[in-house]
Amino acid sequence: MLREAYRIQNASVAANAYTDDAIIEYAYGSDRTRHVGREDIEASFSDFFSQIGTQEQIDLNFRIESSAPEGENLRDRGVYRLRFASGAASYGYFEVERVIQNGASAMFTFDRATDATRDAFEALPGPVLFDADSEQLDPAYYRRLTGRYQRPDGCDIIVTQSAYRLFVRDGCTEVWQGLNRVSGLEWTGGETVLSSNVTTTFKFDEPTTSDSQTLTMTQNGQTVSAKRNTAYTKDEISFQSSDDTSLSGLIYRPVEPSTKASVVLIHGSGPQDRNGYASIIAVIADEFAANGHAVIVFDKRGTGSSEGDWSRAGFDRLAEDVIAAEKALLADEALSDRPVIYAGSSQAGWVAATAIERGGQAKQIVLLGAAGAAISVREQNIYNTRIRMGCSGIDETSIDLALRQQNAFFDFVANPAMSDTLQAVTEQASADETIRDWLFPDAESVDLDGDNWFTTLSLEFDPITVWADYLGQMTFIFSEHDDSTPTDRAISRLKDTIGEDNLQTVLLDGAQHLGLLASGPCDASLSTVSRFHPDLFRALTDD
Repeated sequence: MLREAYRIQNASVAANAYTDDAIIEYAYGSDRTRHVGREDIEASFSDFFSQIGTQEQIDLNFRIESSAPEGENLRDRGVYRLRFASGAASYGYFEVERVIQNGASAMFTFDRATDATRDAFEALPGPVLFDADSEQLDPAYYRRLTGRYQRPDGCDIIVTQSAYRLFVRDGCTEVWQGLNRVSGLEWTGGETVLSSNVTTTFKFDEPTTSDSQTLTMTQNGQTVSAKRNTAYTKDEISFQSSDDTSLSGLIYRPVEPSTKASVVLIHGSGPQDRNGYASIIAVIADEFAANGHAVIVFDKRGTGSSEGDWSRAGFDRLAEDVIAAEKALLADEALSDRPVIYAGSSQAGWVAATAIERGGQAKQIVLLGAAGAAISVREQNIYNTRIRMGCSGIDETSIDLALRQQNAFFDFVANPAMSDTLQAVTEQASADETIRDWLFPDAESVDLDGDNWFTTLSLEFDPITVWADYLGQMTFIFSEHDDSTPTDRAISRLKDTIGEDNLQTVLLDGAQHLGLLASGPCDASLSTVSRFHPDLFRALTDD
């Protein structure tokens, strides 16, 4: 009830969370106030909300430090967070007492709050009380844990973050673990990238005024400490795209002097921030920066701190954002004379090709697992569907029927006069229960004027024509077990069309879409794989 009251800024609803004779005490700094009874409590909430303004949405959340009986009531202690739509946040220690009715806690009888910090909130063990599954990591806090640490044996341990968790890459073994939070400074990892099992415990020392300096890892009863190895610094940056959308990100700057090319990292599909899906952008940025390249990463429009809406952005719009990031790099006095590399994975191929087509000045393209290096969105979708259906055990006859329906759908999107063909094949395919979930909508269900991926993206865009005219160096890295890109077709098409003067194709044997080792395309999810291909990062940053 109290959280909802803050969300809608309703003092009456907030006061109803308290008993008639409840007491609230606030002790913030030198201010001390006390409110007794529901009427006085409502007045205090009314005064608070009037200072905020109805346009400023508020989210209230808690981390509980302790919860124990207090006589016939329940007393909780912890830290609360008030987060505002503007991005600002405030924190406080709380101590509350709640009435227990019918075996469950109900209204508050006592509520005391004092000053706290973001660090106090983040350091506590356990999840937040509300919406824990969608809780994103506080970038300002967890950024201080990320970076490179070096073990006594000389191996670098690379800590990166996604929107939701930390990841750890072992630079010697290429083991990559997505971590599970115990507390802000303690995390665990399992035997695969994403695993709920615990094989390793990671503990960071307290980052006081700077970054955490020590990472302690415990596995199989053995504990090893790694010391921060500062290979680069990270500076916040904001810049405008060509439509005046404000985009935010980071520039990685190598500590050692370097004249190497600067890198613009490009997102894959979906709502990816500056760190990327499963922190893949951050992992690649780290490798480039540690090898002497300045790197710019940014939140895709509509994610993180960037304005806009990624779901309404086609390749042309996303390409303009890449060009804007390139210009931001070149506007930096220390980097203005450096050539630029476009790099990224997956959908980044189509975006990079469009950026070149629209005037981007990159002298080199480095792509991983990018269907956009050689085929269209339509071809990629058909291939991906075939692989995933096969992995689901669907027979070839049914797969062929589903793909015929999908191809009819793409024909209809390109030419609405093909609606009768789509309707006919959809009716036929819908009779097969095993493939109904794989079918695209029929003609009558499609809004071709809506903001759908199939109307936003250029389904038939062929990047090969761009690369055929491109004079810069191209390094395209493909994986044997990529379930999203037909590797053999892509490599063959590139070599037949472009030749090999300025093209290098790399095949990672036994790897999946993101360059992680896998036994096959059906065994390629992050819950089944555990390490990167040993040649991946060398291929990405090879000069």
